[in-house]
Amino acid sequence: MGVAEEFLDQDEFADLSDDELLEREVELDRRWPAIREEHQRVYRERRKVKRESLRCGLFLSPLYDDDAEPNVSPSKKLKSALAES
Repeated sequence: MGVAEEFLDQDEFADLSDDELLEREVELDRRWPAIREEHQRVYRERRKVKRESLRCGLFLSPLYDDDAEPNVSPSKKLKSALAES
């Protein structure tokens, strides 16, 4: 959701009473640490997976004979190409 849509959705809470708003704020404050921790865990795991994918050559440009061996992983293609050279 972009910033513009976020401001348009402010009316969503306009009908809530002061007590309901305070309850909502307390609930969000209670949930926030767990949500933030999960977000950080997923972010770290994603970075590790991307780093390993780069290390294995998954994001390298295709080798010249990709059509000949479609079921071979990019890292195996890289290793065999390096072995041949």
